[in-house]
Amino acid sequence: ISSDNVDEKESQEEPTEDNLEEEEIPSEQNVEKTNDSSTKEFTVDAMEAVTNNPTESSVEPSLPPLSNEEKIQSTKQFYNSHAYDYIAKITQAENKLLPPTHRNAFLGYINQQQMIMKALSPSKQKPSTPSDEASPIPEFPSYQIVDLGCGHGTDTLHFSSLGHHLLSVDFSINLLNHAKGLAPKAHYLHMDMRDFSKVLLPESLDGIWANASLLHLPKADAKAVLSDLRSAVKVGGVLYFNLKLGAEVDVVGEAGERFELDARYSTNGEGGSDVGNARKLYSYFNLEEVKEMVKVTGWEMLEIGVDDCTNLVDYATHPFAYVFATRKRDA
Repeated sequence: ISSDNVDEKESQEEPTEDNLEEEEIPSEQNVEKTNDSSTKEFTVDAMEAVTNNPTESSVEPSLPPLSNEEKIQSTKQFYNSHAYDYIAKITQAENKLLPPTHRNAFLGYINQQQMIMKALSPSKQKPSTPSDEASPIPEFPSYQIVDLGCGHGTDTLHFSSLGHHLLSVDFSINLLNHAKGLAPKAHYLHMDMRDFSKVLLPESLDGIWANASLLHLPKADAKAVLSDLRSAVKVGGVLYFNLKLGAEVDVVGEAGERFELDARYSTNGEGGSDVGNARKLYSYFNLEEVKEMVKVTGWEMLEIGVDDCTNLVDYATHPFAYVFATRKRDA
């Protein structure tokens, strides 16, 4: 799943603390398949939810200008200093924030795309032998999956408990420590996802799962990550990611990059009153931007849709666009 120096990195920064049945790929409300004639914009209700719900940045004290790198480091600091508060809040809300069908669809798409690639490839199978026929056949396939920005590890736990091989990456050591305690069968790397492609072998992955992680990068960096990681995925491999949608007209491009105070976390994580480290970088998109990002980074869209949980759980502040995409054979 990775080059030789992955185990080296893991041993150097080992943290101290996420019955697959083949399923039909679910069809959901507010889902667009790529063979549809037009894109479904997210609903009026979702638009109203974004407008009416308070954002993370309800109160914005003035700050000196910061570089994007400083904003990313501040986001990292947030997830370290607020790790346990974050875990407590997100654990209460996560069953409503991420439809469980997305995980099943991710595995279903991997299986579907690999079957398509196998059917299109010339047969290279050797004649079977009696020993081959006697060998046990796994009931379900086991995939090589990266959990990109794994956070506290619930998605890693889900996939690893089904027998898949997980390499989980996050830049918060406190969240990684929790993830390792929750899902000890997975492998972990404490690193910035922007550097992750450097430790991967070409065509070594069946899938990349990036749940609520790319949204903490500037848009140009998020595009670079998707482009760089494509070569590490097998032909027929599958990418899942989701991004926050903004209702404002001016979310296109850099205007959608916001360094916001998260009012859900108003202390320094130790009972104090300092809100300076409760700021995070968020990138907001519209659906057309998301589709363009998939296209320019070399992926082929399988499905795009919208999850709007703002009326289901207080923790959700905005609808999310979600994407399933695949790597096709290079021309």
